[in-house]
Amino acid sequence: MKKLFYLLLIVAIASCSTDPMQKTYNEDSLQADFKAITKVDSTAVPLILGTIMRYEMTDESYNNMTYGEILANGKAYKAEQERLEAEREAAKQRAIAAEAERVKRLTESVQVSCVKKGYQESDYQEYLTYVFAIENLTDEEVIGLKGELVFNDIFDEEIKVIGFSYDKAVPAGTIKRWEASTDYNMFRDSDQKLKDKPLEKLKVIWKPEKIIFADGTVIE
Repeated sequence: MKKLFYLLLIVAIASCSTDPMQKTYNEDSLQADFKAITKVDSTAVPLILGTIMRYEMTDESYNNMTYGEILANGKAYKAEQERLEAEREAAKQRAIAAEAERVKRLTESVQVSCVKKGYQESDYQEYLTYVFAIENLTDEEVIGLKGELVFNDIFDEEIKVIGFSYDKAVPAGTIKRWEASTDYNMFRDSDQKLKDKPLEKLKVIWKPEKIIFADGTVIE
């Protein structure tokens, strides 16, 4: 019985001593060491290599570390990076959701649409002209709004973006008609395209930024 115990003990010690993960990193025997490690864990070598490269870039010492220690460090670093990436992704999704909610509140309050577009010359100046319909969808009077109108073609390619600012009252549940214009520059490609495209060939997108109500409430 004792002989059997000692035999098992010798086998265990021998197996431990030949564990490639317990060997100290050695650049001279790296290829043979990695070959031995692959037999134990086929996924370990890429992570060990990546960890060594990280050590090289950060001037950290790893010459006295075992392959097992390098691997453990690599796994811990990878787990931390995955945790940080998950946090960043969660923050990104929260920001996207918050922005979507903000835009939803704005667009559900006031809608602006372009009902007519034209071109005009006056006193040697050229203009692109517009007629906008401003619809207050709320139960409160709006006294000011600001945003952008994006003019796209039918393929959703952007042609021109114009700033929109209106500081007159729009009573609750009503639609205001507003005529406006922007300078026309024949040498500006966006102006030429917008001038030549009929309104029915355009997609006009209202992007609200700020709405001010008569009671002092502001949505932005």
